[in-house]
Amino acid sequence: MLNGNGKLATTTSRDINKYPTSQWQQFRVLLKRSFICISRDMIVTQFKIIVHFLVGLLIGFIYYNVGNDGAKVSANISLLFFIIMFLYFSNSIPIVLFCK
Repeated sequence: MLNGNGKLATTTSRDINKYPTSQWQQFRVLLKRSFICISRDMIVTQFKIIVHFLVGLLIGFIYYNVGNDGAKVSANISLLFFIIMFLYFSNSIPIVLFCK
């Protein structure tokens, strides 16, 4: 790009940082807001902890001693699939219900 004098404009380090606050500061603010929301809904937070604990026990009982055995590869894959789906749906359902 050409500047007003007809010379080629160069970018400086100030141009690269387009946000007034750093990513670390943004992370801290969002983390603080998240803790405030968690502390306001203490019953929901306790319920989520209990549900995650119970599902963890259930998964532990179902997949106990599966290990690294090559004959049980499908069990290991299904365990990973179940964990991913549980975490996805446990985090997405409250948002879907809230935006209703």
